[in-house]
Amino acid sequence: MNKATFLLVLLAVSFVAATEHVDDNNAADELVRQINSMQSAIRAEQADHTALWDSQSVDCNNEIAFRNQEVTDATTALENSEAAQDREEVALAGARLGVAQATGYIEAVNEILQNLVVQRAIEHNHFLDVLNNQLNPAIDAVNGVYPLLDALSE
Repeated sequence: MNKATFLLVLLAVSFVAATEHVDDNNAADELVRQINSMQSAIRAEQADHTALWDSQSVDCNNEIAFRNQEVTDATTALENSEAAQDREEVALAGARLGVAQATGYIEAVNEILQNLVVQRAIEHNHFLDVLNNQLNPAIDAVNGVYPLLDALSE
């Protein structure tokens, strides 16, 4: 015997005990009326529960669909982010290689520049040596000849 049936029998027995002073036809009619009233109330309450279930079921299904779409969107965003990260890591490796090459070029240019500065200093010192030891004495000699030439031309 299930609980609902047991509860109805218990209720019927309680009702009969409470209405012993009423004749049997009236008690039975009243019992049937009470049971029918309870049955109607239970059916109405079940209809309310069913309507609530249907409404909440639709809401839950909509929420599940929404959350599933969010998971799909998040998964797509993650995959796109990972692909972008991979591309950026490749670009970073290329940039690091470019920086290393540029650093090598800069070092080579600096070495060439230092060699040129040293060469210029050597050539400048050579120029000063020629100027001081050859050109200036030659100019002084020419300047010293002018007075003699002037004296001869007179």
